[in-house]
Amino acid sequence: MTNKLRTAYRGASKAEKAEILDEVIWVTGMGRSTTRRMLTGPPLPDPAEQVTVGQV
Repeated sequence: MTNKLRTAYRGASKAEKAEILDEVIWVTGMGRSTTRRMLTGPPLPDPAEQVTVGQV
């Protein structure tokens, strides 16, 4: 979710950024500062890439 909103967040006005932050906070339950770091930091790896099949 944050990877998809990252581009929109970077090009948004201050008011639009607040709306995006509020939406992500509402959906994920993360704190505001954590959400801001997730949207401005480096892209996160795809969850499918983090799973190793066949490993215990």
